[in-house]
Amino acid sequence: SLSVNRLSSHTLITVLIAVWIVGMILFSIVTFLCHRRIKHFEHSASIIESGTIINIFNRCKVDLNSHHNIPILASTLVQTPMTIGVLKPRIMLPSEILSQLSEDDIYHILLHELTHCKKGDLWINQFLCAFQIIYWFNPIVLVALKEMCHDREIACDSSVLKMLEYKDYINYG
Repeated sequence: SLSVNRLSSHTLITVLIAVWIVGMILFSIVTFLCHRRIKHFEHSASIIESGTIINIFNRCKVDLNSHHNIPILASTLVQTPMTIGVLKPRIMLPSEILSQLSEDDIYHILLHELTHCKKGDLWINQFLCAFQIIYWFNPIVLVALKEMCHDREIACDSSVLKMLEYKDYINYG
């Protein structure tokens, strides 16, 4: 005889799959909202087309041997420099601090962001976002993904430091 009060393993598996799918949907929505927010930042930004920043950026491209044609944007909505876009990368800088930074600071920031583009970190980030959506329930995977993001930043910093002279290390940091 079969007890009617007991939960069958089939029902438990169905519930777990439903919870997993709901979690994937929620993580997908959060990811979509983050991308939409970044698009809003981009639409509020203005393209920097001339001046000191473009000259510094061209120097960065020569130093990195990069041929990427990446627009540089300035926005009042962002608080930290960032590189956005996978197919058409763009570098977005906070417009409020640009006037406060020295040319060396701007050079270091642009060198860092351009290194992310050159290393393909934007593609890796999209892959990790998809991975996070699928494995949202696994704390080990979430910790590993966080560590991977941290490691990518360290690798980028390491690449930039290899290009700089020793005397510039502290300023870069």
